Amino acid sequence: MKLLSEHLDEKTREWQRRSGSFLRDGEVYRTQLFESTVRRRDELLVELLRSLTASGSDHPVVLRLRDEIEAYVHRCDWCLLDTLHLAACQREDPAILSQRLAASLLVYHGFRLLDDLFDDHSSYKGRFPTLLAKIEEFVTRRDRRLTFLTLPAVLLLLDGACVVSTEVRELAKQTINGMIIEKDCGKVLPEAKYRTLVNQKSVSYGLILYIPVLEKVSLAVRGAVEDFVRESIVVSQILNDLVDVKEDNRLEQPNFWLAATCLETAAAQTLAEFTKLETRVLGLDPIFRPYAWNRLDSVGRYIIEIIEDGVALPSPAEL
Repeated sequence: MKLLSEHLDEKTREWQRRSGSFLRDGEVYRTQLFESTVRRRDELLVELLRSLTASGSDHPVVLRLRDEIEAYVHRCDWCLLDTLHLAACQREDPAILSQRLAASLLVYHGFRLLDDLFDDHSSYKGRFPTLLAKIEEFVTRRDRRLTFLTLPAVLLLLDGACVVSTEVRELAKQTINGMIIEKDCGKVLPEAKYRTLVNQKSVSYGLILYIPVLEKVSLAVRGAVEDFVRESIVVSQILNDLVDVKEDNRLEQPNFWLAATCLETAAAQTLAEFTKLETRVLGLDPIFRPYAWNRLDSVGRYIIEIIEDGVALPSPAEL
């Protein structure tokens, strides 16, 4: 793992250099799109949450749940970061793009709530609490916690699905299929089956936020960009698996690192994934390459951070 970290430390410097002034040049546009998207998402959310109190209910749990949902989605605004970077390549009118992106964001939030519930996540990498964690503060019975988390997720998915594109709805269906399979396939999968599952769940789930941007990219250019985004999501999942390896072992969920014969072999495979991504960047239209170099830099720095925090596979007795 140390060799992987050292190699990526050198590569991230190169990728950052190759991205040039991409971040600085797109800052104003990204801010405009972010503010417009969040504003539109919040408008949709207000309408959605109004259904919780439509009958005039002032039940304290209902009111608390409404407030926690509002706070939760704002804590999740970070999920837009890379989508904003991609959008800065073409700079579609923020007022128009934000309409599509906000609707997809509701669907994404709904799936994240379900994922937190199924995986029993109390925080996102220890940085801030999930809605599940906040509900546990005022709901003691597990069956009620499940209800209070599942129903808002259904609301978000239903409301968002009414206004997203057909392509995003298809991704939502694939995500549901992947979530079901994930819970019934064991924690150790052959690499081919692992990748199939990641594409069904994680890639479909992640693309929900990218497709609104890619919808307006010319067909001649879009395929290569989407392939890069897909593969980068796969690599990100492998890295997330490293963070979640002990928890996935406990829950008996598929994990890239649990299937590895040893940590160093898995590290070498991970490095090979970055090499493949580098090759994909070179095949992109020049307007998208700075975005892709920046994406590689961000993902590379993420695994360096994970390694520096210390990682270890479960012991044989724990497997």
